[in-house]
Amino acid sequence: MDDVLTRIRKSIEESSYETNEEYTKEEIEKAVQVITDFIVKLRRMTVEENGRRRALNELEKFLAINEFVTNRVYQENEKGERLTSHNIVGVCNTGKAVCEGFCGLMHLLCSIEGIPVWHKMCEAENKKTGISNYHGNLEVCIKDKEGNVHCLHVDPTIDCLDEKDILTYNATLIPDSNINKYRAIQRYTNCNTIWLDLFNGTTPEHFAEVIKPTDMELISAELYGRRRQDIEQEKINAYGHQLIDMAEALRISVDEDIETAEQAVNLYRAICEVYEVAKEPIDNSEFLEALINVQTAYLEQDESIPAEKVSELSRMQIKARIEKSIEMQNNGNWDRDADKSFIVDIVNGKFDYMKQLQCADLNVDR
Repeated sequence: MDDVLTRIRKSIEESSYETNEEYTKEEIEKAVQVITDFIVKLRRMTVEENGRRRALNELEKFLAINEFVTNRVYQENEKGERLTSHNIVGVCNTGKAVCEGFCGLMHLLCSIEGIPVWHKMCEAENKKTGISNYHGNLEVCIKDKEGNVHCLHVDPTIDCLDEKDILTYNATLIPDSNINKYRAIQRYTNCNTIWLDLFNGTTPEHFAEVIKPTDMELISAELYGRRRQDIEQEKINAYGHQLIDMAEALRISVDEDIETAEQAVNLYRAICEVYEVAKEPIDNSEFLEALINVQTAYLEQDESIPAEKVSELSRMQIKARIEKSIEMQNNGNWDRDADKSFIVDIVNGKFDYMKQLQCADLNVDR
């Protein structure tokens, strides 16, 4: 746990530095305690399965983290106020956040638990008004219970307590193809460039051209007396690090550094093949089962709740969140042709979540 505490403090310092905010020792320690308490709780959560207790699997861990992060109020700081909603200390101490704060906290917790995740910054242009704002969300590479990897989009800002009193699942682990099915077109400006190539449909053949220096880069190099080979190698090296990061996130074994264009293209081709499968969403039944398991595990740690009421209460909570998600999906902010994912399939009548919730003759309506 000492290593975890070190990582928490380092992330807190970096987050505060990026927003140019200074905090007292007491404020920092309070945030450290909030995060530490959650990590301890997360690692104590268990699921009863086939008569035995097991720890949370990777999907369940992420959903527990997602609940901890998104179960907060969206609130921008007023002009002249400290930017507490933008950094980890402020988010933990106030329970209020904006996209930067949500993403920072989720990135830290996923990293601690070994879940590959990266922050994606974009310009989000409202489809109706044409107004653009900077926005942040995340990409997560996560294993299902069979060990299959899924590369999916997460936007805590959409699912947090923003003008609603309950969290939702509309942008929780959705396929990348649904990113721009929401009310804004997102043009990414700062993220893993390999993911962006995948998102944009860059083929291995096109990628081979992308990693070559542009004419402008070569002209600039000549002006400064630099060799063409050096410029080519620098570009390969820059892409090489991100190729390896993406490969590792997709659980692709990489045995060597990327030193040549041929190696870079070959690895990108392997990444494309895995991504074609990984971009598919989690199976709906497994997703719902994981939500129930996590909520049950949360409530089991609450000693004020009788053991015989835990199962019923967990399903009632999930049902309420799904109902709010359905309402959100139907409120005009989502395109009707969104690709398959948990809430989309429920709205389109392709997944009967109530049947699974009501298993074992449980009446969640009462």
